[in-house]
Amino acid sequence: MIVDHVLPDRSGDAIVKEVKYHCPRTRIMAYSFNGYPAAVLKMFEAGVHGYVIKSEDDTEFSRAVEFLLEGKDYFCKEARNHIIHRVFPEEQHSRLIVANTGFSAREIEIIRLVCQQKTAREISEMVYLSERTVEQYRSNISKRIGARNVAGIIRFALQNGIIDLRDL
Repeated sequence: MIVDHVLPDRSGDAIVKEVKYHCPRTRIMAYSFNGYPAAVLKMFEAGVHGYVIKSEDDTEFSRAVEFLLEGKDYFCKEARNHIIHRVFPEEQHSRLIVANTGFSAREIEIIRLVCQQKTAREISEMVYLSERTVEQYRSNISKRIGARNVAGIIRFALQNGIIDLRDL
C-alpha cells in the first residue's frame, strides 16, 4: 500500500495505524512531498515500512517498491537521516539501517565503533565478543563493501547514514 502523509480527510499516520490494526501483514510505503522530520517520524512510528519523498527521482521510488515487495524496509536518505538523528532506542533505528544496507544490527554497531577509532580489543569489551570475532566482523564488512581500509568503512558509513560527520 502506498499512502501520503497529507490527505484531505485524515492524516496518513492514522490510516497506517488502522490498516496495520486490521491487516498487520500489509507492507506500507509513505510517498509524500512532506520531508519534514515531524512528518517522517509520525509515519515511521505509525508503522510504515518505507518512506520516499516525492522530490526523489523515479529510480528511488522504484527501488523502494522493489524492497517492500521483497519484504524489506526502505527509507530514502533524507527520511532515514531524520529518523536516525532522533533520540530513539537503538533497536528501532537500527531496523532502518539494516534494511537499507543489508547488514545486521551487530554489524552496524561494529561499523559505528570502528568509525569512532575503537580498537578490536575495545570493541570486543563493549559488545561482549572475542577480539578475534570482532576482527572477523571487520574483515567481512570490509569485503562486502569493497573497503581496503578503515577510511573505506567510514566513507560507507557516512554515505549510508550510519554515522554523521559530527560523530567523527
